[in-house]
Parts: sequence; structure tokens; C-alpha cells
Amino acid sequence: MPVRKLIDESIVPEGKFQIIWDGNNGFGMPLPAGNYYFILTGDKIGMQSEKIILLR
Repeated sequence: MPVRKLIDESIVPEGKFQIIWDGNNGFGMPLPAGNYYFILTGDKIGMQSEKIILLR
């Protein structure tokens, strides 16, 4: 189940950038500590996913 969409992929310029997730869901409520996954998609990279461990 998706937790939160951090950026709109149609506005991201090509190149390096940083995205900071505050550990909140889409409603601004803090999520519990645990394992979460993020997915990156793009024309050149396709789809990649990685695990994040959220510590509280």
C-alpha cells in the first residue's frame, strides 16, 4: 500500500537531486518505526526499489 508520494515525476529535472522524507504519511501523520520501500521510476533508469529503515 502506498504511504506517500514525495514528488511529481513530471517536474523533476535531469541530474542529481535529494529528496527528504519526514517519516509522515500523506495525511501528515507520523508512521511507526519499521521497514519501508521506495520506488524510483524514470526514462533512463526504468523502475528501481530500495528499502528504508525508519527509526523513531
